[in-house]
Amino acid sequence: VSDPICSVLITDGPEPIRDLDGRPVSSVELPVLTVPREIPTNALPTASAISPRQFTVCVPPLFGSPSDRKLLDFVEMSRALGAEHFVFYLTDEIYSNNGVLLKLLTSYASRGLATLFHWKRGERVLAVHHCLYWNMGLSKYAVFQDFDELLVPNSAKYKSWTDLAKDIDDGTHCGFSAFFEPDQSYFDAKRTAGVSRVRTKCMVKPDLIFEMGIHHISKQNIEEMTPENKEPDVALLHHYSRCTMAFDNGAGDLCSKYIADTELHFWRKQFEKLKLETVHALNSSS
Repeated sequence: VSDPICSVLITDGPEPIRDLDGRPVSSVELPVLTVPREIPTNALPTASAISPRQFTVCVPPLFGSPSDRKLLDFVEMSRALGAEHFVFYLTDEIYSNNGVLLKLLTSYASRGLATLFHWKRGERVLAVHHCLYWNMGLSKYAVFQDFDELLVPNSAKYKSWTDLAKDIDDGTHCGFSAFFEPDQSYFDAKRTAGVSRVRTKCMVKPDLIFEMGIHHISKQNIEEMTPENKEPDVALLHHYSRCTMAFDNGAGDLCSKYIADTELHFWRKQFEKLKLETVHALNSSS
């Protein structure tokens, strides 16, 4: 067509449709975004160019009984690093059995810091793609990480995710993962001396990605752009979990040696400030 299509109106059929908040409606209007298929020129604004947010964190579906304390620390440290918004996928277990955690997440949503989806599908890869496409036009970057993970820039080079992105943004990027001992403070941490070259997580521009995997970029929209792994002296994925060699065969004994890591001390003051604000918000809503 000669004029660009701006939106699509979807109307009710045999099954009711739902709006973006999950409520049954007779119709919903969805925007059509410009997704580049070649190296962008300045002829048309792409989705990332008009995004109101810089960084959104996509968190896979939450199951079982996650610790509300750990999730609080994860959100506030991510915010200290540069995160502006979080997308959470909540299973029936969370709604049924975890009132304290649900209260915390609802508080974040009411403050505009989080979007919550009642996720009945369970499949992690579906949630990854939902968050990828959801954030086209909403967020310039999407960061994929579990709530026991943190993408941490080298503080000697970068003071935030913003500084990191400015330096490496010539394509799409993945980082490497090191295992940290679980159930420890961010500020008194020990991690494996080696890093996993397989269990990576990614920071991407959503409008440049066609397909995401759990630990990698499966396919980009523009073939000339290639995913780029970044070495630990640029950024490192802190993974607070028991070390495993299950996916790193041939990588040597990744789990044999641990070293101290004080990288997150650089953001400690901001983390504690943000955490205190959230605790006050929770107390005032009680």
